[in-house]
Amino acid sequence: MRVHAAALGATLAAVFVMCGCTPSRPSAQAATKLAHDATVLMTLCPTKQSIAQSQWPPSFADAGVESAYIGHDGLYLETDRIYVQEAGVFIPCDASKFVSSSISGKDPVYLKVADGVFTYYIAG
Repeated sequence: MRVHAAALGATLAAVFVMCGCTPSRPSAQAATKLAHDATVLMTLCPTKQSIAQSQWPPSFADAGVESAYIGHDGLYLETDRIYVQEAGVFIPCDASKFVSSSISGKDPVYLKVADGVFTYYIAG
């Protein structure tokens, strides 16, 4: 009986931990500020590449940016990661051509917070 109760307790604890393990997107205000500070990096578009921290504006460190890279269609500023899940700010290379509509179950998922500024989530 004790083993069963311990196993049940461990299972419930694991479920609670797993449910809370989703990276959070930055607020609209934080995303807009990061996008403004990132304008100098937009000259690197559209070549896919990682961007070294030495090229980042100083404000990125205070804002919690963990990585920056040019990916499909624009600049990704990763602000939170849990395992293979990722969230952050996305700025399209060409905002006039970018379509943010996502297909359910497909990555990434974008949420518009201002003209040419999105938060994103990648489930992995």
